[in-house]
Amino acid sequence: MLGIETGAAQPVQPASFDVLNYLAERLARPSFIMVELGHGGQPVAYQQGTFMGQRAFIGIEAWLRDAGHEERTRLQALQAAHPEQHTAYIEQRLADDNDPTSPHRPLRKYGGTYDPTTILPDGAADEVFLANVFGDPHVADSDERTQHLLDEVSRLSAVNGVVVIRETRTPLNAIGGLTAVMLGRSGLQKAGSITPADGLWKELESLYDGNKPRLETAEDDFYYFLTKAATV
Repeated sequence: MLGIETGAAQPVQPASFDVLNYLAERLARPSFIMVELGHGGQPVAYQQGTFMGQRAFIGIEAWLRDAGHEERTRLQALQAAHPEQHTAYIEQRLADDNDPTSPHRPLRKYGGTYDPTTILPDGAADEVFLANVFGDPHVADSDERTQHLLDEVSRLSAVNGVVVIRETRTPLNAIGGLTAVMLGRSGLQKAGSITPADGLWKELESLYDGNKPRLETAEDDFYYFLTKAATV
């Protein structure tokens, strides 16, 4: 199921990318693999409810803030309640000395090398989704970690795939690492962006907010849509 045949597919170019068209297209595709990095106890799979047939969802989570396993228990309950959805989950180890008994210890204090590489093959995902991951201090406090994560996101994305980044907690933290230069180093480019002032914001939240109701939306919140950069 994870092998995606890209054939002669070409990277999606920013000039031709339209967020509304993309939303319609991704839901209509009979074959679609979505990977969510950092989903916690509420992945978006069950909110979307479209992962059947040849459509599948894969979640990757390091559980850095789940010492009591409450979030993992919530996730197991969700998966059991939706057996019709094609979902799979992988627990990830981000550093050599990742201590699960100290989930709040910042990664910058870990002696091991931060490595977000997953076990999934190159080009495994039609869509890679990350919500409030690049703005997390574990990532945002280090350009090196941000770049490593961008490299893995790019590796996972199919040639004509799309990366969706949602930042609604600390968006200003995330922006510093999502520059054109850093994206370009990973072979990515920004194809589109949406803020709460745009008409599509509510539609995006209905798909990607992970069923976490929020009382406020800040004007700095954003969605970025990334594609593979064209090669010459």
